[in-house]
Amino acid sequence: MLRLLLVRLSALGDCLHALPAFHRLRAALPAARIAWAIEARHAALLAGLPGLDRVFAFERQRGLAGLLALWRDLRAFDADWALDLQGNGKSQLVIAGSGARRRLGAQRSERAEPWPRISPRWRIARRAPGAGPALPHAVDRGLALAEALLDELGAPPPPAPPMPRLDLGLSAAELEGGRELWSRSTAGRARVWILHPSSRPDPRAWPQARWIEMIAAARRRAPGLWISHGPAEAPLIADLEARLGPLPRAPRPLPPREAAALFAAAAAAGARFVGADRGALHLAASAGLPCLVLAGPTDPARTGPYPPPGRQGSPHRALTSPVDLPCRPCRARRCRLPQGPRCLDELAVDALLAELEDHGPGAP
Repeated sequence: MLRLLLVRLSALGDCLHALPAFHRLRAALPAARIAWAIEARHAALLAGLPGLDRVFAFERQRGLAGLLALWRDLRAFDADWALDLQGNGKSQLVIAGSGARRRLGAQRSERAEPWPRISPRWRIARRAPGAGPALPHAVDRGLALAEALLDELGAPPPPAPPMPRLDLGLSAAELEGGRELWSRSTAGRARVWILHPSSRPDPRAWPQARWIEMIAAARRRAPGLWISHGPAEAPLIADLEARLGPLPRAPRPLPPREAAALFAAAAAAGARFVGADRGALHLAASAGLPCLVLAGPTDPARTGPYPPPGRQGSPHRALTSPVDLPCRPCRARRCRLPQGPRCLDELAVDALLAELEDHGPGAP
């Protein structure tokens, strides 16, 4: 029996972008055993994913001991092929110790880090005929690797669907729980604006003063308002509520699959999601929510919600500051400018309101 190991360790949004590659391989190879290596902090994302046979959680905080434990478990799985969906030194290190007989990675121009090919077991995926110098979006790059693996296996795969599967394969019970939570949280209102604030020093974050202004304006103008948040946003949410009073939100940060189920219910009710290029945005997009991404340093064509804003048929849109910065785009987690992050400083609340009212659910 064919055994495949997928390696996409982090971060949350990047793991979600790897889901279409998994779904493609699962549909094309129904008899194969497929495992996924992922950092322990994101492992709950894959719990219950239909068709995934094993999840190997890398306890990164344990350092070398965690890596050795992961290698031991991966060697017991005895993979025939390992697919590097991350493309950096960390993922190559995991694959190097996995014992996989063959390893497949992207071309140098499409990897996050230009690591050397250090083992004859490695194969580099050939670019499809007619493809450009680099596939633009992370989802497209992952799908290209999946197709390259199917080509290596020599089995004619079924035709690819017109739209890749982005979902987490939520169960009926999970979806029902999401509907109940959404109904309780929003008192049955339709066409809600879901805002997911984030805070500096993350350069992807809109300034807190803008969020305060936006929430105040949305209370007056939105058909309904709901605040999305995770554990990382707890201090920001506490500060916002100290300034603005209680906000409509879940009583606690939701684990990823529970949040995805709630977002699926929100999508069915005509809601729209607003936030930075972070994990929550991609979780919303995977659940079918139209997203408005506040595109600061990152390029939404490469890492934004999928299908990327501007692509034909995409329900997603992007806004950014009118100021043209020569250092953008970048993916640094700390801004290197002496004055700190500026990517979204000039993005006005009025621009968001106009976008939501002109193109949001229920707009003419």
